[in-house]
Amino acid sequence: MSFSTPYPFAFILIWLLLSAGISYFLYQNNPLTLANVWLRRVLYFLRFSAIFLILFLVLGPLFQLKLQRTDKPIIALLIDNSSSMVQETSAKTSVNAAVSELLKLQQELGEDYLVKTYTIGEKTRQSDSISFSEKQSNLSEGIKTVSEAHYNLNLAGMILASDGIYNVGEQPLYEAIQQKTRIYTIAFGDSSRKKDVWIKHIKHNEIVFEGNNFLVQANIAANYFKGSLIEYSISENSKTILNGQLRLNNDPASEILTLNMPAASEGLHTYQLRLKPLLGEKNLLNNVYSFQIESLKSKQKIVLLAQSPHPDVSALVQTLKTNQNFDVFSYLIQDYKEEHLNDASLFILHQLPGLNSTGETLIKTLKQRNKPIFFVLGKQSNANALANLGIVNIIGPPQNYNETQGWINENFSQFIIDEQLNEFIKKAPPLISLYGTYKVSTDVSTLLNQQLGYVKTNNPLLFFSQAKELKYAVLAGEGFWKWRLQDFLLNQNQLITQNFISKIVQWTASNTDQSRFRIYPMKKRFDETEAVLFEAEIYNESFELIQNQEIDLKILGENGRSYQYNLSKNGKGYELNAGRLGPGIYSYEASVLNNKSYPIKKGKFMVQALQTELVQTKADHGMLNALANETGGSMFLPNEIEKLKKSLQENAQIKPIVYEEEDLQLLLNAKWLFALILMIMTGEWLIRKWNGHI
Repeated sequence: MSFSTPYPFAFILIWLLLSAGISYFLYQNNPLTLANVWLRRVLYFLRFSAIFLILFLVLGPLFQLKLQRTDKPIIALLIDNSSSMVQETSAKTSVNAAVSELLKLQQELGEDYLVKTYTIGEKTRQSDSISFSEKQSNLSEGIKTVSEAHYNLNLAGMILASDGIYNVGEQPLYEAIQQKTRIYTIAFGDSSRKKDVWIKHIKHNEIVFEGNNFLVQANIAANYFKGSLIEYSISENSKTILNGQLRLNNDPASEILTLNMPAASEGLHTYQLRLKPLLGEKNLLNNVYSFQIESLKSKQKIVLLAQSPHPDVSALVQTLKTNQNFDVFSYLIQDYKEEHLNDASLFILHQLPGLNSTGETLIKTLKQRNKPIFFVLGKQSNANALANLGIVNIIGPPQNYNETQGWINENFSQFIIDEQLNEFIKKAPPLISLYGTYKVSTDVSTLLNQQLGYVKTNNPLLFFSQAKELKYAVLAGEGFWKWRLQDFLLNQNQLITQNFISKIVQWTASNTDQSRFRIYPMKKRFDETEAVLFEAEIYNESFELIQNQEIDLKILGENGRSYQYNLSKNGKGYELNAGRLGPGIYSYEASVLNNKSYPIKKGKFMVQALQTELVQTKADHGMLNALANETGGSMFLPNEIEKLKKSLQENAQIKPIVYEEEDLQLLLNAKWLFALILMIMTGEWLIRKWNGHI
């Protein structure tokens, strides 16, 4: 311990002399002298001490202290709380017993380690409440969350108790290597292949047109059924729509089943694909898969507006007119007199907004009226206006261009991309795109990214957005007319480009509410683990957003149970968090209270049961072993908890960390010093009082 003061140390000598002088004057030259010399000296010392300590504090002395702090090594116990851990009823008892042993380990290690327990499922939570009921497993998020929560702390390692099955997030091994934390794994579940047939995934268009057939692709997998014939059926409301058979040619098998679905009437449709169980199957829960499509009315009006005459305009009009569901109207922007502004389903804007902000006012009107837009960008597009409108922010020198080809994003899921279109995109001539770095909002879905020569970039070339205030698609390049010619050159027809544009238009032109009262669920399909969210907007007769009304919402389930809500104002519109609802089809009815000028709104949405935990039944012990080996840990079986405990205790690298800290404190803040001064002065007063000098 040492002390310092901002004043010269000579002041201390001055205070010593001054304190001694005052005390001497009081007890040597004071006529009230004490006969007892020893007692007089005691009083002299007490007065001297009190005066000096008070004067010393005036100098603001600082004391520097050296402190030691010991941090125990932290062990994070991560338990996979998903339902796949107890898929087999016979395994539930043994899993619960092993987890109980793990929780006891937390108490046994408590003296030398700080053990924290987390559960992993949809989210990672610090808890020791284990139910094995969660519908998803995000192991990588668990590793990341725990690592970040203990950043710069003595995190000695993690214990991951899991079957290795994950269905959300990244590969856990990548995250573990990045975080550089020692991981011990406890491998639950059965890693052997089971005799099973299951539906891995279904791809389908979310939007179709009334009167048109549509395709559905199902990925069927199987173990130990080579040569078997699977019977399948698709039904709606327990009514079979189509059925057939599929031959399994390999083991393990992975077959793509392509189904041509019959046209559906307008509205929301929920279908179920079922596989008839085969003899010896271990898991029948994954033989059923539900999916949903929305069918829209045909003959939609499409308005195409162009900045100036261009070969693309003619190519787009001719392509769209081949689809009997579209009525197409095209204009130059300077000639457009707001024809079909109210009844058009889609506006295609070719190089609008223009360099002189041409068309910007119209776009704001379309946005206000909730009209879907398909933007085709090019040399005459105004990058600044596009950024101001929130469409895309292109950062780069103005009036510079690139020749860009497209490469397909395999994760795109808004509609099906068949192999023919995939191959055509690779051979298609380059488009002319604005040069720069493209920044789009996080909620967009990108189908094509830009490729410059042989270099693949992350700049989007074709992307889609379904923000509540504007649903739009963007093709960030001009030159579609060359694609159409290339299609004919390769195939002697233009079916690929016709199908390509139809898919874009079909998705973008799907129904959007254009009335003065708009209410919609944030999704048409919610997972059962998600809260059901609604948003609503009310406009006056001038299409200005208002918030002086109240909205009542009634949700009705298939079982006849109803739920009544009032929407809350959120500063711009209205919102509702209805919480989680059970799987099923729900209808809703919304009205503006005490105002009949606004129509009653009706609709449907679906809450789907998550089947991800049922699809994969084989535990992934290989991944758990790799996870342990790559991070310096070890893998154990559930009956080796004691062995794990011994491994932790014998690891010399897992040890407490002792920190030495220097703490600078102002002596003026020390309460004990004030107490000491008060005691000295009180002692002096008592002695004087006892001897009759007060």
